[in-house]
Amino acid sequence: ANHHSLPSGNSITFVETKESKKWCLESTSLFSDNGGAVVQWCSIEFTNVQDKRTIYLYPPSGIYTTQSSSSSSAIIPNTIYLTCPTPTQQQPPPPKKTRHNEQLFRENKNILFLIQHPATVLLLLLNIGLAFHYWNQRINPSSVCKQYSKIVNRHEWWRGITGATAHFEPLHIGFNMMSLHTLGRELEGQYFGSINFLLYNGALVVMTTIVMMGMVYGRIWWYQRQSNNNNVGGGSGSNYDSKIVQLRETSSVGYSGVLFAWM
Repeated sequence: ANHHSLPSGNSITFVETKESKKWCLESTSLFSDNGGAVVQWCSIEFTNVQDKRTIYLYPPSGIYTTQSSSSSSAIIPNTIYLTCPTPTQQQPPPPKKTRHNEQLFRENKNILFLIQHPATVLLLLLNIGLAFHYWNQRINPSSVCKQYSKIVNRHEWWRGITGATAHFEPLHIGFNMMSLHTLGRELEGQYFGSINFLLYNGALVVMTTIVMMGMVYGRIWWYQRQSNNNNVGGGSGSNYDSKIVQLRETSSVGYSGVLFAWM
């Protein structure tokens, strides 16, 4: 039975038997002329109550009837009206942090990210999978990188894609993928949507390759012009020629160009 403490000499208790469920108030101090005898008043019996938690924890306000057939004193009433505080609406306490709950939270968070950002996940898997493949097969970076002489002179256009998605150092792939994860979480989830975000990334792979080739071409053209002017003037253009060769063979790999293009 649940027991609630009241002022000295009084108590209210939940009494449950097979026949009845009710709250009863017992008192020896409400009526001092009663000779110290215990007087008991009880509420109505509870039947078909849906919220059982409330009736077990909170005594109801209302009329309470004495349980004795006759009062030992005329000053003791047969019924009293009892006012009890009502239960307050409280938010349930947050679940305790346990290792199991934290693991479930992380798993649910990861699953939610997969569902809401499929394009970002696809790009992450593509870059990480290719990085592992290149490492596992001991692929030479020169065979997949962006290189002016091979893209422009040999027309190996596919290097624009393989070069952008190739990584050969742990720090390189790590920082790029962390940046892609953060970028995709913001842009794909809030602004562009999965399909548009994926298409924009593909377009930026092509555009950054074109921009890179155009910048290299511009520098080669400038050095070639300076070399020709020196030759006409009787000077040596060997210094410019070596720079031209170096520019033609300069290579790059990684998704950084696309990430910076987004910014």
